[in-house]
Amino acid sequence: MNTRGGYIAVISAVIITAVVITVSFMLSNSNYLGRFDTFVSEMREAARNSARGCLEHARLKLADDPSYSGNETVAMGSSTCSILTIEVQGDEKIIRVWAQISRERANLRLRVDEDLETVSLEDVENF
Repeated sequence: MNTRGGYIAVISAVIITAVVITVSFMLSNSNYLGRFDTFVSEMREAARNSARGCLEHARLKLADDPSYSGNETVAMGSSTCSILTIEVQGDEKIIRVWAQISRERANLRLRVDEDLETVSLEDVENF
């Protein structure tokens, strides 16, 4: 009976070890894959912030020169963004910009009135 009790203890230890290893592997794997989601999210936010800076650059140019038409690439630190042609619709102007950081791209469209006050700001899929 003693040998059988030892056998049950060894088998129990092996099963418990296998369960612990499986659980720890699953948790570490999800953390490892989760860091890629965080990286993509940070790059997306950085691209959006760069595009917003580009919008403000275009708004400042319009304040200095109301005939400013866009079509410009702006360097901002280590990133760049592009201002597309500014459209005029009645008393409003539409400023479209895009910025890309890593593989993440942000496309923004800003509608401003004649005083360059924001009418609407949209995050669009494509231009």
